[in-house]
Parts: sequence; C-alpha cells; structure tokens
Amino acid sequence: MSILITAFDNYDNWQENSSWIALREYLSEVGASKDIITRRYPVQLATMRERLEADLARGVSGVIHLGQRPRTSCVQLEAFCINAIGLTADRTAELEPLVEHAPAAYR
Repeated sequence: MSILITAFDNYDNWQENSSWIALREYLSEVGASKDIITRRYPVQLATMRERLEADLARGVSGVIHLGQRPRTSCVQLEAFCINAIGLTADRTAELEPLVEHAPAAYR
C-alpha cells in the first residue's frame, strides 16, 4: 500500500506555501518511508495535472492533497471540491471547469 501526499510551490505574495512547510515538518517527524510518496507541485494547473497524472499512474492506494488557503489560521478539511478554476488579474471570476463533462462539485 502506498500513499501519495502532495503540496504546492509558492504563489502570489507568499515566499513559501504553507502546504510545503507542513509536509516538510511531517517528514522531519516521521522520516522517509517506502509506502509514502511525497511531491511538491507547481500551482500552474496544466503542469500540476501532468505531474499528478504521472504519479497516479504508478498505482498509489490513496492520495492526500495539502493546500494553502489565504486568511485561514487553522487546519481545515474540505468537504467539497468545486470543479472550476479561474480568476482574472483584478480578482474577478472567469470560471471554467477543471475537468470537462464532469460534475460541478464533488463531496
């Protein structure tokens, strides 16, 4: 059984992504394991998707995605995943689906 744990590069005004900091801290506590695969992905969707698909093709048993949410000071679990992406430079929404012909949200 193998688990893929992902984190992300920095973006916007942050010098480091808190997901990557959390993953590094986790690894420093538990050490390396042949059953745990860790990855640091870019925040650019196309590149991240390519790398994720390649990692999933290895046949992992499960995946845990870590992320950073601005203006949040505690760990939170997401109950829903919205199948949409897109913000313009002035932060107005221009949403398009992440996965074509898929549900608008996943619980």
